[in-house]
Parts: sequence; C-alpha cells; structure tokens
Amino acid sequence: MLKDSKVAAFVPYVLRHTALTRLGKETNGDVFALAKIAGHSSITITQRYVHTQADTIEGIFNRAIQAQSDAAKATAKGAKRLGVGTKSGTVKTAANRSLQANTE
Repeated sequence: MLKDSKVAAFVPYVLRHTALTRLGKETNGDVFALAKIAGHSSITITQRYVHTQADTIEGIFNRAIQAQSDAAKATAKGAKRLGVGTKSGTVKTAANRSLQANTE
C-alpha cells in the first residue's frame, strides 16, 4: 500500500515527534501539558521530542511583560480610586522592571 502511494518510507516515530513539536508551539512551550498528552511519566522524556523555537520563547516573554504591565495599570487605577498617590500614574514593581530589563 505504501509503495502504491509513492510516499517515501519513514519511521512512525517521526510523526510523533512532529506532532509533539507542533503541539509544543500551540501550547506555548508548556512541557507539562505535552508530557500529559504524550503519556510520559517525566518531562525529561518529553524534552527529547520538543524543540522550543526562539519565537516561542520571545512570545512567552512578551505575554509575561504585557500581563505585568496590565497588572501595574490596574493597580495604579485602584490606587487612584482610593486616593493613594503613585509616581507618574503607574506602579512599577521590581518584577516589572526586571521583565523590562530582559527585553532591552
């Protein structure tokens, strides 16, 4: 049947590897979720299948920075409603400054 399809021979492992790599991208590199999906008992095994791409890592950092920024803005709005002063209208936490430093 494979001969009739003119598909080049391959090892089924390649399909699993490709599927887990693509799922890794869709789950934003959540190796714990992938381990559960793949039925692995340890993330060490899952790491063999997953090759995190630079754009995935950058996306994770960007989402973390955006979440921290959103939280800081919400904190500043809450402080303003309570009449608590903040410098230049925003509250910058040490974590926010650290995340910003990592992107510069």
